[in-house]
Amino acid sequence: MKRKKTIFVIESLLGLLILVTACHKEDISTLYSRQYQLSAEITGINAEILRINNEIVELKNLYTILANKPTVTGFDYRIVENNGQKDTIGVDITLDTYKFFIPYGRDGKNGTDGRSPVVGISDDGYWIINGVKTQDKALGDKGDKGDKGDPGKDGINGDTPLISAAKDPDNPADENYYWTIKYPKENNYTFILDGGQKIKATGPKGDKGETLSVDPIIESVVKADDGTSITINLHDGTSYNIPLLGINFKLKPGNLALKDHNGVDSIIVFLREGHTISVPYTSSNNVERIEAMLPAGWSATADISPTDSTKRIIHITSPRLMDLDRAQFEGGATFIAFDQKGASLTQYIKLKLNKYIYMSFFYNELNAVELNRPNSPFNELKWTENHHLLIEFYELTNRQFELKGRFPAGINTNEPLTPSLSDYPSFIFNKADKDVDKQFKINAFLFRPDSVNLSNISGNDSPDGRVIFANQYTASDNEIYMRPVPYDTYIVQYSYSLNNGSNNELIRIRRAATKYKVHLFKASEFLGIDKDDFDYKKVTILLTQQSQLLSAVYKAYNRVPYVAQGNTMTYDPVTDQLECVFCTLGAANSSIGLNFYYDKEGKKRWEPSSLASVLLRPDWEANMYVNHSGEPFPGAGSSYDNYVGYTNNGEGNTRYGGGRVYTPENSSQQFVPRTLPDLK
Repeated sequence: MKRKKTIFVIESLLGLLILVTACHKEDISTLYSRQYQLSAEITGINAEILRINNEIVELKNLYTILANKPTVTGFDYRIVENNGQKDTIGVDITLDTYKFFIPYGRDGKNGTDGRSPVVGISDDGYWIINGVKTQDKALGDKGDKGDKGDPGKDGINGDTPLISAAKDPDNPADENYYWTIKYPKENNYTFILDGGQKIKATGPKGDKGETLSVDPIIESVVKADDGTSITINLHDGTSYNIPLLGINFKLKPGNLALKDHNGVDSIIVFLREGHTISVPYTSSNNVERIEAMLPAGWSATADISPTDSTKRIIHITSPRLMDLDRAQFEGGATFIAFDQKGASLTQYIKLKLNKYIYMSFFYNELNAVELNRPNSPFNELKWTENHHLLIEFYELTNRQFELKGRFPAGINTNEPLTPSLSDYPSFIFNKADKDVDKQFKINAFLFRPDSVNLSNISGNDSPDGRVIFANQYTASDNEIYMRPVPYDTYIVQYSYSLNNGSNNELIRIRRAATKYKVHLFKASEFLGIDKDDFDYKKVTILLTQQSQLLSAVYKAYNRVPYVAQGNTMTYDPVTDQLECVFCTLGAANSSIGLNFYYDKEGKKRWEPSSLASVLLRPDWEANMYVNHSGEPFPGAGSSYDNYVGYTNNGEGNTRYGGGRVYTPENSSQQFVPRTLPDLK
């Protein structure tokens, strides 16, 4: 008996285990089925949420467009064929540039369920949810007309409600989702109620719950018998009569324009000022004229052909260089095409002109001559194929100017000076928007490298520390003797700030050289040489107290002598008059003097007397009349011995005064050297 009882218990346990296992499999299957069903419902609800919110945005956009009195630019019936029969299911309408489809006809959309909640807009512009007018406006109050701005990004307007679905937080056991609504001004959503009850959400094909819908704003669209207008009738009884254009017009810039993120022609970029780009367009044959509203400084002309579509072109020209100070570098352009009846159609595109630094140089020795363009006849800037131009850019950073870059041109570069220096503009440099309002200085040097060099004052890396200096002779006594410099040596330091457009910098450059003209009368007699034996090529003139270094701000450094040899002189054996012309970097001291040598032996020294306190600056000129007495100019009223004239070229005036001649033994200044060394 004991054994039988044990078997019975085991059999009972096995039966119970089989029963539990069977129940468990059934529960799991039901759970999986419910989970799948719930997932499908959520997917359907999300699709409905996206559709409904898109329809709400469309509803508001259409309401806004109708309120702004648009023009119909496109009107096409949409016709489908079903079972051999054609049916008009609606109309595609373009109001200005906004396109939408209005369904109607035998197979149009069914109306909404009488119990299903709907979203609409009241006749005074407020949102209606499930038949209840809310306090939230679909449209803002109409304001004054403002200037046309750039198109913004597409998106839901700030006053557009957002439809969603959520479970009831007060009933955790309820697995259903219910329609909710949230306005931007509210922090939380609320459930949409119908008769005080929450509305069950479902997807588009659900068999339970209600499908939320958007109340269609348009009831019907009627085209006028004469085809000149359409009437849009709304459900609230409002009607809009809108002109229907019989004109077509569209810009076709193709590769001339950059595209936006939607692939639409967005902007035409012009690389240079005064540049013309020809943009094709398509139009109907009845286009009679095209007008343009352009940014400041831009211009456009249109070629119109009623028969030849290949000749329909709009020529757009960017602002000219002379107009850049008042031009708009980027802005919208609107082109308006008109037919014979005055009907019009517009096209809009952005125009942009790249920004640069335009730099030009002008020189005239007279300050009274106003700054002009380099191609002006008043520009006296001169250079040769052996000249070199260096422009250095310095940026103001932390109250100090730091070198940002150098631009070389001319000899030993790939950038020619001819015709660049005489062009307007002479040079064009790119500019970065990040540098707007930053202050810059430039140093510009135009010189011949075979005669003049560039360097820095030791320990001074600022723009003021950059200097030019003449080449130096190699002297047998190891002293400093400078070679003359070319007269056409120029320097300038110039400041500017980068503006928000293009900088058109016209710079007045200055001459760095001072010219000396020595007129030596009875030269052989003056130097104590028999006229028959006189050889002017053995004459050397040493000019004392001159500048060795000259900065871009005309600051002079170091007093050194310059030596003029036979290659700077001419001689007339009939009159025994010697002429010598040479240039230095200006005087470093007013106590200048001329030492005359013949065959390296010191002979005479000339010094100014009444003008001994006048400092000869760069771009001045000195004329010394040595071994000569007379009136410096007609009507002077008095005669001078060994006189000199100092001419300030900038002011255009000359001062005259007498001079003195000494032998090396009795010179007021030390006659150094008494004998010239070998100079190479």
